[in-house]
Amino acid sequence: MMKSLVEGGYGGRIVPVNPGRREVAGLASVPSVLEHPGSLDAAIIVVPAGRVERVFEECAEKGVRGIVLITAGFKEIEDPEGALRQERLVALAERSRIPVVGPNTFGMVNRHVNLNASFTPEFSLLEPGGISLVSQSGGISHLLAFMAMEQGVRIGKV
Repeated sequence: MMKSLVEGGYGGRIVPVNPGRREVAGLASVPSVLEHPGSLDAAIIVVPAGRVERVFEECAEKGVRGIVLITAGFKEIEDPEGALRQERLVALAERSRIPVVGPNTFGMVNRHVNLNASFTPEFSLLEPGGISLVSQSGGISHLLAFMAMEQGVRIGKV
C-alpha cells in the first residue's frame, strides 16, 4: 500500500501511522492518527479486523473526511462476528458521516491526481483518461485495468 502511494507520485502529504515504527517507507510515522498535529483529509486503514473500530473512531475524532478500508473480516467472511463488526462499522460511519470505500477492498485509484491508494503499484502506470472503472469484484477490476493498460485505454479512476 505504501509503495503504491509513495511511488505513484501523489503530491499530497502522506502520513504513515504505525505504533511500532518511527518510519515507514522512508517517511516519518506517528503512533496514532490523533498524534498527527495537522488535519487529515483521508485515511487508508490496513489493520486487523478487530482493531478497525478503534482506528475508525480515532479518524472520526481527528476529523478525517473519507476512509478506504482495506481490511477483510467483516460480513463477507460469513461469520457471525464479522457480521457484527460490519454492523458496528456501518453505524459508526453513519454517525460520523464519513464515507467508506470497503471493507475488504483492493483500494482506489485516481490518476488525475496521481493517487494510487491500492495494493497494486502497477496501477500508477494507468494513463489518466475520462473512463472510471467500478466493480464489486477486485479481481475483475484488476483484470479490466490491466487489459486497459495493455490496449492503451486511458482510465482515470478505478
